[in-house]
Amino acid sequence: MYNMRSEKLTINELFHNLCRHLTAYSNLTQVSQTFMELQTNWERVDFATNLLNSFGNLPVYDTTSLKNNEMSIQFREQGNIMFKDKQYDYALELYTKSITYAETGSEILGLAYANRSAVLFEKKMFRECLEDIDKAFTSNYPEANYSKLLRRRQRSEKELTQCCSHEEPKYYEELPEFIHDVNPTIACASNCIAITTNAECGRHVVATKDIQIGDVIAIDTPYAAIVVPEASITHCHHCLKVVLNSIPCQKCSYAIYCSVNCSDSAQYSYHQYECPVISVLLNLNVSKLNLLALRITILAKKDYKKIPHYGKSNSVYESARYEEIHGLCANTEHRTNADLFDRAIQAAVIFDIFNSYSTFFQDFGEESDVKMFKELLLLHMQTGPSNFHEISELVRRTEDSTAESLEIGAGAYSFLSMINHSCSPNVVRHCYGKSIVLRALSPIKEGQQLFDNYGYHYAVMERSQRQKSLKLQYFFDCSCEACTDCWPLYKYLPDKNFEFDLSCDIVNDLQQAMVSTARSVLKGLLIKAAILEKLKPCKNLADIQECIKQCYSILANKRLMPKSAQS
Repeated sequence: MYNMRSEKLTINELFHNLCRHLTAYSNLTQVSQTFMELQTNWERVDFATNLLNSFGNLPVYDTTSLKNNEMSIQFREQGNIMFKDKQYDYALELYTKSITYAETGSEILGLAYANRSAVLFEKKMFRECLEDIDKAFTSNYPEANYSKLLRRRQRSEKELTQCCSHEEPKYYEELPEFIHDVNPTIACASNCIAITTNAECGRHVVATKDIQIGDVIAIDTPYAAIVVPEASITHCHHCLKVVLNSIPCQKCSYAIYCSVNCSDSAQYSYHQYECPVISVLLNLNVSKLNLLALRITILAKKDYKKIPHYGKSNSVYESARYEEIHGLCANTEHRTNADLFDRAIQAAVIFDIFNSYSTFFQDFGEESDVKMFKELLLLHMQTGPSNFHEISELVRRTEDSTAESLEIGAGAYSFLSMINHSCSPNVVRHCYGKSIVLRALSPIKEGQQLFDNYGYHYAVMERSQRQKSLKLQYFFDCSCEACTDCWPLYKYLPDKNFEFDLSCDIVNDLQQAMVSTARSVLKGLLIKAAILEKLKPCKNLADIQECIKQCYSILANKRLMPKSAQS
């Protein structure tokens, strides 16, 4: 539904096209100098918009329907092939795509729901099967086919009464509890920490009392979170839980939800404005962080008028409040002019699409609101790379395969962004739905700083590469213990001959995400890790820490897929 005048281009290609035009037909040095002198984000976006218009680089849109019955039929037919081949998980995803594309109120939608109910029946998910059957009957399912669907309903009801419904493993275990009391000044945290500031470290988090390995330090929820495209057909777009019998947005062919409640909440708070543009942005290959920046800018509308007064009276740090997100470091002063210009061009394209299709500015039409939208969109396109966090799950693709961590989304967690980096961190994060639980990975003494890892760990990446990558993305030189003392990669770490008595069976169970095993061995691992702390860096501690992290991963988001999903 998005066309250039001559060809379809990604947002990065639009930027490079503009740069070529500026080089060929304009004074690039003068343009660069003028852009560098701009002081506000909204001025940068307006400057970029004018350039795009001058060279005809803003795209022309068509009005293709967001729903498409022909596409729905194609996905349903592909699902039929997978179903006949008993590839039920593939069939399930294809039928879900068929549902998302089917036009609301059409017979095609009823047929897609009916076909998905057949897959759910074969997977012994009889309750979900019955729900899809009901959806089919209320979605103009053809009367000529009623008898087949009624028979499936009877069989499902019979299986349910006989208690034969297949129980899917919990997507995540119950949220853990704080060992210490609730923090009076940080709403999401235990009272064992505080946020402080100094010239060397900026804002950072320190322990106010001794913290033991495994202690829960914080449970942070995001101000905003999105599903990445790779998980868009399997996870609720609002709460991010796995959903096998999702309901689609009634207007677009992208968003799916686990319940009417999630659908209504999303629609009311942000999706009514994203709905007309999300497919356009995805076709442009707009990055997940920029999509999250757009979501934040939409959600922050109620705060536009409050922003000039931020930071004057609040005594409690609340992650669910926009003020905390607004205060995150954007590193604007450290960015090159080229980097900021690239982001401004992308913000201009996103704004133009949003302004053309969304009703946002009809509902909030003051000129100051339009300026603030541009200001915040480009602001959060800068805060994202340094502050936003991945949302992940543990996936086991077959009953006997090793589980692996996969990204399902991204979120804006203001408190977690306060924690500085170390290449040998003393805390670890795990996702429960879209909440993130922060635990101690090492003992942390009163007064010591908490350190997270930003994706560059000493055990798997050379010091020079870590330093280069951290400088490029986060604009600092790392002086952590591992960098200062030049700790070696894992394969060169010393072995302290410490007895590590996990059997092969236990290690195999952890690799396959067995919850009962994780629970049974975790306490012993925490004790051993505490003993080995004084010997670090060593291979033994690294091994035990990896087992601890795996145990916590197993208790958090996980999707244990049967053999039929094996590729």
